[in-house]
Amino acid sequence: MLLIILLFSTQSFSQSGLYISPGIQVSYSNQLSVSYQLSTGIIGDGYSLIPAITVGQRYYFGKNTPPNMKRFNYIDVQISAVFIGAGVGQIWNNQYGSFRKYKFYGGAFALLSYDRINFNNDLNGNNHYGLFGVLPIPG
Repeated sequence: MLLIILLFSTQSFSQSGLYISPGIQVSYSNQLSVSYQLSTGIIGDGYSLIPAITVGQRYYFGKNTPPNMKRFNYIDVQISAVFIGAGVGQIWNNQYGSFRKYKFYGGAFALLSYDRINFNNDLNGNNHYGLFGVLPIPG
């Protein structure tokens, strides 16, 4: 049940102040990946832009993916405006290196996402298309 809530929830704009938000993302480049993340941000009175910082981990499930390329950590800053948003950050692991990450997303119930990560290899594609959900919890 919690997975269903995470996948089909969006940001709540009914309150102002700090919030935290766990989330799950399922995406595909040339292989399946699953990410979990935790965001924190500020919803201001009368402001339509919502800034946030997100930290998370992404797991790749390709059968030919070497162990050193299966798990990555990431951090990014994001800005959302009602049903759309964008972010920029870093994704890394200790064995493979660090890469710039760009993220665009939008939706009302299930959010569609696009991540651009230039891994410079054939195993982890650069363009990630996905579906994710978040569950904002007022702070």
